[in-house]
Amino acid sequence: MTSLCVSLLFSCSKKAEHRSLSNRLEDVDSLIAQHDYDSACRELEAIEENAYSHWDFLSIFRRYKIMGESRRCENTLRNGLGKNPDNLELTCVLTNFYLKEGNIDAALNRGKILQGTKYGSVYSEAVFKETLQKNKTGDLDKVFKNQDLYPVYYDCYVGTENQCWLIDCALLRLSQGAYESAASIHPGEVERASDALFWALVMFDARRFGDSINYSQATHKLLKDARDSGFKGKNKVDEVLLASIEADAFTALMDQESAEKVRKQYIDQMKDAKGNFLPLSENADSRLLPYMFVNSAKWASENGNDDECRKLITYACDNWPDFVPALALYADFAWRTSSVRKESESQMALRDVGITSVEQQRYDNRVKVPVEDAVFRIDESLAATNNPLLFILSLEMHYRLDKTTTPKEKIAGLWKILEKNQLGKHIYPNLLLDYFMVELIKNNQHDVALDLFMNFLGAKYEKPEDKKFWEFVTEKKSAFTVDEIEFLAYFATYCLKEKEALELYEYAVYEHTGEAGQGFVSPGVSDSACINLAMLYNCIGRKQDSIDLYNSISSRTGDMKVKSMIIYRIAMIFYSEGDVKNARRCAEYAVELDKGNAQAALLKSKLRYE
Repeated sequence: MTSLCVSLLFSCSKKAEHRSLSNRLEDVDSLIAQHDYDSACRELEAIEENAYSHWDFLSIFRRYKIMGESRRCENTLRNGLGKNPDNLELTCVLTNFYLKEGNIDAALNRGKILQGTKYGSVYSEAVFKETLQKNKTGDLDKVFKNQDLYPVYYDCYVGTENQCWLIDCALLRLSQGAYESAASIHPGEVERASDALFWALVMFDARRFGDSINYSQATHKLLKDARDSGFKGKNKVDEVLLASIEADAFTALMDQESAEKVRKQYIDQMKDAKGNFLPLSENADSRLLPYMFVNSAKWASENGNDDECRKLITYACDNWPDFVPALALYADFAWRTSSVRKESESQMALRDVGITSVEQQRYDNRVKVPVEDAVFRIDESLAATNNPLLFILSLEMHYRLDKTTTPKEKIAGLWKILEKNQLGKHIYPNLLLDYFMVELIKNNQHDVALDLFMNFLGAKYEKPEDKKFWEFVTEKKSAFTVDEIEFLAYFATYCLKEKEALELYEYAVYEHTGEAGQGFVSPGVSDSACINLAMLYNCIGRKQDSIDLYNSISSRTGDMKVKSMIIYRIAMIFYSEGDVKNARRCAEYAVELDKGNAQAALLKSKLRYE
């Protein structure tokens, strides 16, 4: 009972003290209103002697500020921090005070503890002002792309909720290839179509394809709302880019039908009322639009709509005559539609007596593109651009037309093309070199391919003569492209260099994006490199690492045969570990994905009775 009375008395005394402080501050306000600043200051000094809470000091500071007493303002805040060390509110106000006074150094020193708090934007302002002071004549664009500014930008977003700051944070991460890190800070809702499209692109690069689609569709909605309201200023976006990213995201999720629906919706806008293509405008997109036409043409071809395929691919080749993917698909289409299929004996018997079935008539009347036209287009573009990829395409058409060409002659032809397009001693165009090395490997000329690649890397990255090749590779791996690292890892495996192969494959798969140790598979690495690393893990006894990586590849690949093969390999790991239940489950799933997977079918049958 005694302790309760003491508590009540203490509480009452605090309330009385607060009322007394409030009354005294009201008296100060009256003095200020009468412009009796000397008396007001004396009264505030007396009040400050008994002040304790940060709110007391802020109340006193506010009145000094009204009177323009800068020195007393600073002292009051410093005294308040003396009694309330590291108080965020007092620190924030004092940091802001220093900023207004132009004392940037003091603001930086005092405001450092605000970083990462709800008042972090005040410290961010100090950082920006210091940066501008130090770089008055420098390259500000480069300065403000410094990775150290990430928390500064993020605090600005927290303090203002302006999503432009969040975009700046993401751009810093994207510039380092840290796609997942950039995606992790995405906002829930966006107000501008351009911002929604930006996050759709970020999500796509981070392989979050579902999120990319959501942001793409949000962009469509914001654009529609802007059109309906007649206000388009802040919602102008590249609609070709929007359609492309949404379609590609659906493709990555193996929803080819939805991808084609998105492409068709945009392409149909380029047709007249009769369904014929309008002439291409002068300012039409020449980067992404050709890909959209090629992808739609490929979809039409794969779904038996050769007439639509011919229209799309012909339009693409007419308007972008040097676009290699269009020329390649045009050549494939010409070869397929011009080739005469082998018919059964019964079909030939019908033809001999002048009768054809409905199916034969449909085949005879099929849309055709002359192979000669495809060869002409390729040669014409080759003469105009000297593109090494067109050399390869031209050579492929030659091999198709001339069945007598041997693999040895093909390799010899590629050597000539490689030498003709040499950029320097042992240096060649990357895509041409990659194609040639794959052909060499396919024809079991591994040593020739390795020697060619060693000379190429040594010349491109200036390998010292006294440095051993694999030591040089280990030291310089961060400078190599992901494709070069994949080739090196493959050759290390071929040369039975287990340590180097493991190090290079892990770098390509996990570390090349700059997010080492986070377990993210690099978006740029190929499925085959991931599969090779998973196999290597399995061989050296790291079974769980192998399974985890196989699962990552399975979730990202759209090729059902590859997915089936991966699931089969997981089944084999489970089986080797005696886990028959999981092995059987994986084998059944592998067969479901690809009925032609004979190995999975055999394992499924074997496990049926175990």
